This record gives sequence, C-alpha cells and structure tokens, in this order.
Amino acid sequence: MKSLPSLYYRFPLLYELAFKFPPQGLWRWKSYNALLHHIQHPASRIQNHGIEIGCGAGVLSRTLVKTFPNLSLTAVDLSPEMIQFAKRVNGHSRIQFLQGDFLKLKEGPIREGTYDLFVSAYAWVYFPLQESVLKLSALLRPSGKFFILNVGKTPFTQIHSMFLSKIHRMPIYLHHPATFQKALQRAGFDVQWHLIDTFEGSYLISGQKGNF
Repeated sequence: MKSLPSLYYRFPLLYELAFKFPPQGLWRWKSYNALLHHIQHPASRIQNHGIEIGCGAGVLSRTLVKTFPNLSLTAVDLSPEMIQFAKRVNGHSRIQFLQGDFLKLKEGPIREGTYDLFVSAYAWVYFPLQESVLKLSALLRPSGKFFILNVGKTPFTQIHSMFLSKIHRMPIYLHHPATFQKALQRAGFDVQWHLIDTFEGSYLISGQKGNF
C-alpha cells in the first residue's frame, strides 16, 4: 500500500477542522456512538487487548479507552503526521500510537493472533477486500471480535471517492456491506451489519470467529 501524499493527512489540524462542522462532524459522532453501543452490548463484552486501524488524529482511540477502563489499545495509522498529532493531542497511558501499514503489520510491537478487539473507522476504503479480511483474521485471537465502520456505494460516496482517489493518488474501494459480509464469512467469521446513515452510506459490520 502506498503512503498517503494528500495534504488532508499531512496536516492533521486541517483534517480535524473538517469535523468541527456539519455534516461531517454529525456523521462522525453518529457512527462512533453506534460503534460504542454495539461494543458495549452484553454479547460483545471485550477483554483487554485491542487494536485500531486507521486511527487518524486519535479521537476514537481516546474515546475507546475512556469508555472501556480495562482496554489497552494499539492505534495504528499510515500517516506519521497523524500519529504525532494523536500522541500530542489525544495521548493516553493505555494507548500506544504506531505508524505503519495495516497490511504489513506482523513484527515489532504488533503480534498476529493476540488481539481481543479490532476496531476501524472509515479506513477500509483504502484496502482491497480479500487481502484485508485475511489480515484481520490473522491479527485477532480465535475468540476476538471486530467492529468496522465503513461506507458503501451511494451517489454521495461515489462522487466523494472520485475526489479522494485523485488527491490520494490511490484506489478507493467502496465495499457493499453484503459483499463485505460474504468475504468475512468465507474467512470463518460470524458476521452482522447495521446501516447507520443512508446518505453517507455508512454502516457498521461486526463479528467474531465462532458464535457471535
């Protein structure tokens, strides 16, 4: 996966400014609250060791560790500028921020097969489906759970993805939730998904290996 050359990710203050105003700010917290609600469900009780992919400025990272007092989180992003900003603005004793490529994580502080919880918000548009599902499976423990916020194809997201692909100079993948679900099921996961916002095309897909 290529590095992100966009100014959007090289200047975190500009990135975060976009979420201070509607509609993006409203969409972000609508999605984050849906994610937190499903993680907190009694059937989805988490343990101690989590990983977040595409953490950006660390807003969700900090929200997760403040919501779940037993959670230790490794938060990963491809952008070194985002990681430095996240450490400075959203740092926490139970968050380890790391710069790295999701599809190549297997050495150093990252250990495959060790995570109880996997979270990602709006990062899956940068990942080819089959390769990313296999990597997700490799990182989780056999009983680990995942919660992924993603977007599918809508008139808005198709226009937005064309814009993003040009400024990032890389492909943007809009995975339909049913297609995503089938890929995860083929990898041995029990899966469910929930639509969050029709216009934005956002949905939450979650599951685990075994009964969910």
